Amino acid sequence: MATRGVQMTVQFVAWDTTNNVGKTGDNANFTLRWVKDGTSSAPTNSSSEVDATNCPGVYKITITTTEAACDVGTICGKSSTSGVVIIPTTVTFVQTPNAAPGASGGLPTVDSSNAVKLQSGTGANQISLASGAVTVGTNNDKTGYTASTVSDKTGYSISGTKQTLDALNDITAAAVWGVGTKEITGGTVGSVTNDVGITQAGADKVWGTTARALTDKAGFGLADGTITAAVIAQDAIDADAIKTDAVTEIVDAIFAKVIENSLTFLQLVRRLIGFAYGKSSGGGTSSLKFRDLTDTYDRITATVDANGNRTAMSFNDTP
Repeated sequence: MATRGVQMTVQFVAWDTTNNVGKTGDNANFTLRWVKDGTSSAPTNSSSEVDATNCPGVYKITITTTEAACDVGTICGKSSTSGVVIIPTTVTFVQTPNAAPGASGGLPTVDSSNAVKLQSGTGANQISLASGAVTVGTNNDKTGYTASTVSDKTGYSISGTKQTLDALNDITAAAVWGVGTKEITGGTVGSVTNDVGITQAGADKVWGTTARALTDKAGFGLADGTITAAVIAQDAIDADAIKTDAVTEIVDAIFAKVIENSLTFLQLVRRLIGFAYGKSSGGGTSSLKFRDLTDTYDRITATVDANGNRTAMSFNDTP
């Protein structure tokens, strides 16, 4: 069998059926075909006679690597010489190493104990061996490893009981609060210590830290009465700390405050301004009117009796 995809030489015979002998000197009269897995085509190379004296009728041709890339190949053809036939030669190809056993690219060999030994080294596809131990440089998947003292625990998966995790006690505040999103689902520091196995010392490291960088405060709440006047330092909140629209919202809330009998503070101010500063008309009559400052509306209309006593009042609170 030949190696698939490797250049090789194939011999074939030209037979003189008239004289019943191998035909010599007939190479120029051949029309050859290479049948590759059932497909016929002209071979790339030309044939030549092997040895007309000692091997009459035997010819050879070189099959290229491309032509050899098949399962079965046959060299065949015909001769223009009368009575001469080309006897086909069929080659079966297999995918085997194109090198001697034990050589680079070849099949591995065994020692006297019939064992295949590994090649120790630090290069590509090699393992560093020392006294039967394997030295691992970088192992990204350490699942299942048991570590007694490991200074670099990156990528290790630790399983065990709460007591095992208690013994670690190496959780720092920076490791907790440096995470982008924090979610406390409930419980106090004490219950967290009991439930998940963080020691009190570990919890103190977290909650004893002065500053926490919480980037996501959604869901946090303050109980009633938590913030009092006593806990806010004097001048702790100044004008720069208040949003621009906060002032507007505060003012709007004041003017919307109901003072008396559904009368808001804004309505009260408008009516008082009209009464104190607006134009008036109807003096000496039973109907007195007081205008708004823009002299657009009758802000107040009062009905009075002969003694000037008000018997009815109406208002226009239009801005």
